[in-house]
Amino acid sequence: MAVASALGGGVSGGRAAWLCALTLGVPGLAAAALHVVIIEGLGGEERYTREFDAEAQAVRQASASLTSSGQIRSFQGSAARRTDVLGYFKTLSGQLHSNDRVLVYLIGHGSFDGQEYKFNIPGPDLTGHDIAAVLNALPAQQQLLIATGSSSGALQELLQRPTRVVITATRSGNEKNATRFGAALIAAFTDPAADLDKNGEISAQEAFDFAARRVKDEYERATQLASEHPTLAGERASRFTVAQLAPAAPAAAAAPELAERAALNAQIEELRLRKEQLTEADYDAQLEPLLLQLAQLQERIDAAGKPAPAAPNARGATP
Repeated sequence: MAVASALGGGVSGGRAAWLCALTLGVPGLAAAALHVVIIEGLGGEERYTREFDAEAQAVRQASASLTSSGQIRSFQGSAARRTDVLGYFKTLSGQLHSNDRVLVYLIGHGSFDGQEYKFNIPGPDLTGHDIAAVLNALPAQQQLLIATGSSSGALQELLQRPTRVVITATRSGNEKNATRFGAALIAAFTDPAADLDKNGEISAQEAFDFAARRVKDEYERATQLASEHPTLAGERASRFTVAQLAPAAPAAAAAPELAERAALNAQIEELRLRKEQLTEADYDAQLEPLLLQLAQLQERIDAAGKPAPAAPNARGATP
């Protein structure tokens, strides 16, 4: 594996293993936590309830490969009430550091009356201003919000910030029909076709591009006018990992190297997210040794996974 291919953005593997030990070796780079918040809204009809349940479960599974279970919080059914959600964000705000990352999923229907976006949950709905207020209050600078439902485009202007990425199923609050975007998005989490740089991970940008193409194709195949236009705002979508593809079973000899590779990958992602905080010289000085380690490590992993040469047959030739 050449250093140039490592520049594409990280490698597959879990996040937690060896991370603290490795980050100590790089000046100015401390391990950052990823917190995932999943809010599942009301389906209204049985088919949408089943769909939202499946999407929320897929998000939980994808997130479990990125962070610890204690940093994944899911609100569903009667527990997804406005007071509970807002209270959790207030608590979370006191636990976060500036270099931590927060990923928020809104899975469900939304509405827009021309003035205010509302996310449909039991009891009083979450409003767009509720969502903006809790995100703006978080110390964590790196934030990603994904809203998969109708009218979610109304959040775009409201939530825009330099270090925040916002992905919505629609381009405005006026696209009010039930959406296909959520199902297309979670399909990206497990489909190798979504992994354009072939690094074993799905970035927010890759997941969005895959889902947007699928939604467009579905409407075209059905010869229907598209009632949703997925939208992404923010410059860091390619640096934010949302899922990891399941790796092929490695050779036993490569297992320790895979853990080390996962930690190096996490380190590189953290550094990329902090790029604007560093001078170009400092950024390059920190990135180059990581990429060299990654290239050398990948060579060892590839060598461990190659089959042994075939033994000569009775005539002295290999089969």
